[in-house]
Amino acid sequence: MNRRDTLKRVGILLGTSLTVSQLAFHQGCWQVAENKDSILLTKEQDVIIDEITDTTIPDTGIPGAKGAGQFTIMRVSDCYPESVRKIFVRGINEVEKRAKANYNKSFVNIGQTQRVTLLQQFEREGKEQKLKNIEQGVKDVPPPFLV
Repeated sequence: MNRRDTLKRVGILLGTSLTVSQLAFHQGCWQVAENKDSILLTKEQDVIIDEITDTTIPDTGIPGAKGAGQFTIMRVSDCYPESVRKIFVRGINEVEKRAKANYNKSFVNIGQTQRVTLLQQFEREGKEQKLKNIEQGVKDVPPPFLV
């Protein structure tokens, strides 16, 4: 098998698995959406979400995710129960709080390297908490912010 055929098969395999997982996610979204309440955020929180999405998927010659914050808010509002929406809002506030504590600036005013460092810290903490919950047999815990 040559390289081109291998890459084509891997692409098809990945595309198929992503599509199936997206369909499963959307099914969950449709079930929760019937009982949804919108997330009400301040303008500052909206900007923070845009900056988080842009930090996660930066502009690298092709458009990044800046502006996708509204999509993120819509997805959280439409697809998750109130308990998870509250964690989401708390997480946004915690990002801002830690940026100010660590760098004496708002998240939107710190550099790219500082943003990545801060978001990686949240990711590590979330994964650690998730593992701790599994080890302790704790079930039905909403996911941590940014995991």
